[in-house]
Amino acid sequence: MQTVAERLNGEGSLAASFFFLRGAGARSEFKRFIVTLAYHISHSIPDSQPFIHDALRMDPTLLFQSMETQLQKLVIDPLGHILPRTMHMIIVVDALDECDDHKSIADFIGLLVQTYNDLPFRFLLASRAENHIAQAFTLDAAQSITCFLKLESFDSGQDIAVFLTSRFDTICKQHPRLFQDMEGKWLSSVDLRALAEKSDGLFIFAATVVSFITDGKGSPQGKLKQVLSSHVGLNPLYAQVLSNANCDEAFIKVLTAIIYLCKELSITSLAKLLLSFVGRCFNGHLELGPHGQQSKAGLLAKQCS
Repeated sequence: MQTVAERLNGEGSLAASFFFLRGAGARSEFKRFIVTLAYHISHSIPDSQPFIHDALRMDPTLLFQSMETQLQKLVIDPLGHILPRTMHMIIVVDALDECDDHKSIADFIGLLVQTYNDLPFRFLLASRAENHIAQAFTLDAAQSITCFLKLESFDSGQDIAVFLTSRFDTICKQHPRLFQDMEGKWLSSVDLRALAEKSDGLFIFAATVVSFITDGKGSPQGKLKQVLSSHVGLNPLYAQVLSNANCDEAFIKVLTAIIYLCKELSITSLAKLLLSFVGRCFNGHLELGPHGQQSKAGLLAKQCS
């Protein structure tokens, strides 16, 4: 969905976007959701700014009012003043299932159905089919105005093969030393098809495979053979990744805590929970992620030190 939002933004069609993320503080809550959409709209559609500002100036309590009032006063009414320029625009909302407030998400879907004729744009919603979300879409009114794309029935094998080819080609060019002892094209078409089949339609599998094989800790060909010899699905792949990881005492304790927790915690909350030993074990051993950002282990250590 991030790629979809970026493409829409490049085309000038993105009105706003929001990506829920479980255990990520405000991003897992609903209370700031509509206000955040209004903020994005004010930037993507500058002509809407005066109307949104006027609404907040006239009633500063809008930030704390019901979702019905916020959607009407901060989104529908301001954009209604500049129609039809916004009719082609889209609001992207990803991972509805990762919002902690299940009732508010279900109510929001119902609200979109109720206000459908007044909405000056379209919504692109993405989610797993959790019960509270699936039930909200079962009503006839919701069915009649919704176009469903069920990804579980979509064959993404070809797309995953294209992704793998592109990522491996890029990495080969960026890190030639990693592949310098290999003759010809190191990833054969047969291996590529096998990896695509093992992904079982999951892009997260393909992304994890790329990271595992090209992390510089061992021969890419050797790691490729390990992946190809494993069973289909994420669990065997994660087991393979963990078996090759440098599992020191701190890593094992943090991973164990994550596994045994009944509810996923944010990095900050997990750091507080493990405060007694994380600062001692991780101090001075901060790690960086693939794009230079601190990894969760690094953030955890920093917060506990």
